[in-house]
Amino acid sequence: MIQRGFLIFIFGFCLLIASSLLAQPGIYTEEEIQAEDAFLQAEIKFLLGKYEEAEEAYLEVLKKDAQNDAIAFKLSRVYSKMDDDDNFEKYIKKAINNAPTNEWYLRTYARFLENKERYEDAVGYMDKLLAKEPSNGAFLQKHAQLASRALQYDKAISSYNRLEVIQGITEETSRKKFELYASSGKTKQAVEELKSLANAFPSEVRYLNNLASYYTEIGKKKDAKKVYQQVQQLDPSNPTAAMALSGQTANTSEAGFLNSIESLILQDDVSIDKKIMELVPYVSKIGELDDAATTSLLNNLEALESTHPDDAKSYAIYGDAYMGLNQLEQAIPKYQNAIQRTKKVFPVWEQLMYALAETKDFTQLATTADQALNYYPNQPLCYYFLGASYGAQIEEKLSKEDLFLRGMTEAQWKKSRGPIYNEAIDNFEEAMLMSGKNKQLKYKIAVAAAQASYHYGDYKKALAWATKAKNQDLNIKNPQLDLLLNDIEDRLN
Repeated sequence: MIQRGFLIFIFGFCLLIASSLLAQPGIYTEEEIQAEDAFLQAEIKFLLGKYEEAEEAYLEVLKKDAQNDAIAFKLSRVYSKMDDDDNFEKYIKKAINNAPTNEWYLRTYARFLENKERYEDAVGYMDKLLAKEPSNGAFLQKHAQLASRALQYDKAISSYNRLEVIQGITEETSRKKFELYASSGKTKQAVEELKSLANAFPSEVRYLNNLASYYTEIGKKKDAKKVYQQVQQLDPSNPTAAMALSGQTANTSEAGFLNSIESLILQDDVSIDKKIMELVPYVSKIGELDDAATTSLLNNLEALESTHPDDAKSYAIYGDAYMGLNQLEQAIPKYQNAIQRTKKVFPVWEQLMYALAETKDFTQLATTADQALNYYPNQPLCYYFLGASYGAQIEEKLSKEDLFLRGMTEAQWKKSRGPIYNEAIDNFEEAMLMSGKNKQLKYKIAVAAAQASYHYGDYKKALAWATKAKNQDLNIKNPQLDLLLNDIEDRLN
């Protein structure tokens, strides 16, 4: 309900305007006063949120004054409130056509186009704003951003250059220009941009390190080495340069490099992120390393953990290495240690659940998946693994002889397994619901659910799940699923 005070304000405002008009006879014609009154009535309806009535009122005013840009703009606002994009565009364009230099109209339409991800069109309207105010820093910034998204890199760089003329060289602008040059393959200009930033701030060796790193990335190792040496002259204890140069001067073998950086891994004043950046390429291919390199890498990971015992990343990367070696029992405690230090990195939970599932530790898997759901209630993998942990507890339907030996009837056995089975299926269904368009995950869920249903003896549901798996059209050859389907069909027939 609209407050009475607000209504009094609206009507008081309108009365004030109307009375001022009537108090000046001879200045306005009766027709003009009526038009003004119609406009005010439309404004009141808009302010009250009666958008359909406001639309009708504004259209009536526009009929009598078709070139009125303000009314056209007001109509665009009405249609914006009504989520009517087509009419919004119709009338904002009409407003701009009637007042092509109006900054507010141009900005409003450019913002709409940006929100709709029509970046190229948005750039066109920012061009008009810049033609009006070529030195407006905010316009230049927005123009460059939109041009970047529209893949109009030359336009974006031009705007950033103009911005630098106004503001001087800044890290943010220089970084964006560098990224545009680098992403478009203009390595020479990218290098010059990094040099320009380093020259503008000679005391910031971080910019020189960035330059050296980019030289390395594009294969200019000699140039990188010169810049790192320059950094060491300015800052002899700089860890980034020290680590990079130790790698360049070491034995060129993988084991040689890894041995050479172990002393730097043990340094407290080198950030863990820099250390991990050096180790990740080797962890990702640990299964391909020779024995010497593998031993050296594991030594480095042990050193990383001992130097950063409170940082979850030191344990997570160690776990990844053991996963790469298929030593899952060793990976599990590393991931558990990482999770003890932070609960906010889902890939660590994911790796831990995969490891527990592979080692068939379903009791711990159920506990872990349940804990993960406290932090990630929308992650389908949590429900999948929780379902899998329950599904694994369902023994295959017992033969009559086994039931006799256990002193159970088939109904008693089914009743004892019913709650576990229901938990499994409930979680599989939740996982399927949340998996969206991820066909690989849907397939995995459906296969696990089909197996759980089959073991419980719910063959109709098993058939439905197995069919869902087949319907994912992944062209996966799974002989076990084919056998399961045949067996289910035989039992149903």
